Order: sequence, then structure tokens, then C-alpha cells
Amino acid sequence: MTSPEHDRSARPAGPRPARPRSTGPEPADTGTAAPGPTGLSAGLAALAGGLLHSLRKRPGDADGPAVRSVTQDELTYTEVIAFFTGHRAASGGARAGTVLRSPRRGGHLVHLHFVDGSSTPLPNAPSAVYRVRRLDAELTAAFGPNDLIVIS
Repeated sequence: MTSPEHDRSARPAGPRPARPRSTGPEPADTGTAAPGPTGLSAGLAALAGGLLHSLRKRPGDADGPAVRSVTQDELTYTEVIAFFTGHRAASGGARAGTVLRSPRRGGHLVHLHFVDGSSTPLPNAPSAVYRVRRLDAELTAAFGPNDLIVIS
């Protein structure tokens, strides 16, 4: 025989009452804003912001070269490395390069950008956006489960 607390038919019908999520006191309002992103998230936020800034540039803008946009069927790991090695001298002292992939219907957008030592994109450095249907096996393996590669 089951006790009433274990017998489902002994419970009243209807939804269960909500359980309190916290029994502690309410946090005091200190009047300060929540801290901003730190560490890796701050670097990624800066990188994304720089990429968006770069994407808005047009040929002839005063603050640096426009982003080179390329549409092709496949992007290879060799092409990515060739971009960074071929443009390193014009990068303005870049410490690394970033490769950011964004899935799109029918393929990917792949952004190539130079960054400084604090992972801030260099606005005057060469950059490129590739619209591709697929990535070669070597580049796909380099990404793994991530959408960002940092090349130093």
C-alpha cells in the first residue's frame, strides 16, 4: 500500500504551486551598471565590432582600404594562409589574423581580418570577405566545432 504523499491520485487536481527560486534577501541596488565583458568575450566583441566597421568601408574612404569581397565555389586553407602571408607587410603591425565563418543559406561567409595584440581589429589593414558554397577539408578541420580561427 502506498502512502498518500506518494499516491498521485491523492494530490489535488490542477497545476502545482510555484516553488520559490531563492530564499535569500533581494540584492541591494548599488546604482552601478553591470560590469562589461572581460577577457575573451571583450576581445570577441571588439573583433565583431571591427569586422562590422570594416564591412561598411567603401573604396576611397579616408580611414583605410575597403574590404575585398570575393565570391567563389570553394575556399581552401591554402588560400586563407596565402592571404595573411601576402598582406602581412601591409597589415600595420598586426600580431595575428582571424578567420571568422558565418553559415549562410547555401554556404558560408568567411571574414579574414588582422588584429593587434589585444585582439582588436586593425581598421587600416587589408581584410577580405569570402562568400563560398563550401570549405575544403583542411579548412573545415581547422575550424572544428568553432567558427573562429586565430592565426599567429
